[in-house]
Amino acid sequence: MTYLLKSAPILRSAFLFPLVFFCCLVQAQNTEQLHNATRDTLLARFKHIGENTSFSHKVNADNEVIVSTLENFLKQKDAFEFRFDLDKNLSDMVSEDKKARIISWALPPDAGVYQCYGFVLYKNKKTKTTSVFKLKASEEKTENIERKSVKHTNWQSCVYYNLIQKKSKGKMYYTLIGWNGNDGITTKKLIDVLSFSSKGEPVFGAPVFQMKKQKWSRIIFEYSPQAIMQLNYDEQKKMIVFDHLAPNDPMNTGRFQYYGPDFSVDGLKWKKGMWQLQEDLDAKNKD
Repeated sequence: MTYLLKSAPILRSAFLFPLVFFCCLVQAQNTEQLHNATRDTLLARFKHIGENTSFSHKVNADNEVIVSTLENFLKQKDAFEFRFDLDKNLSDMVSEDKKARIISWALPPDAGVYQCYGFVLYKNKKTKTTSVFKLKASEEKTENIERKSVKHTNWQSCVYYNLIQKKSKGKMYYTLIGWNGNDGITTKKLIDVLSFSSKGEPVFGAPVFQMKKQKWSRIIFEYSPQAIMQLNYDEQKKMIVFDHLAPNDPMNTGRFQYYGPDFSVDGLKWKKGMWQLQEDLDAKNKD
């Protein structure tokens, strides 16, 4: 009897381990199945949207399904690990530290105005929980938005295509580069920064951009939709490199529908915990 009592915990552990493993395996399989079903739904809806050459109530209905389908999946356990590879339909990026994930996409223009949607996920490795935030585009133009930080409910909407992770004074910043077709009169590109509050809530914008003598929280480029502006992160130079924009005539200064690259290139270099402006890179390279 004594032998059996001493052995009971060992027998119990031997029984529980395969049970726990089996439950985890079932959970992973269920999440994978839901991921595949979600991906199929997204593909079908994006295809249907692509077949509509202009915005219509059908496009809006398809997008409502995309939003609800994504939201339902992203709230599932372990959903953070399952990414979507949908080519140009949807941007899905994860940070190097595997803590932040951002999903974004755009719809065909409605009355000439592009609409963007997205989600931010934050994985708290201490609590082993993942929070999901649905992004809500700002409905009103905010004055001096380049100098302000905003919540995810006042999102400066765009489709992101690059994410650069940097740390300053113990805080992690996720620099985001994105595009927005805007209103057809002008196109916008944007360099923003995402961080998380002590409560794990997303915050867009932070004064980490040193633009000459001023500190900005984000940089917004606005230019003619007929122009092609280069803006991306150069891995070799370890810099954000972009075309310098200027009006086609000094008379059009401030009228951004007439702005385009002026054949000079500027950049942002991460120094002393900030993105610092480096002007006229071509001239510096020649020197």
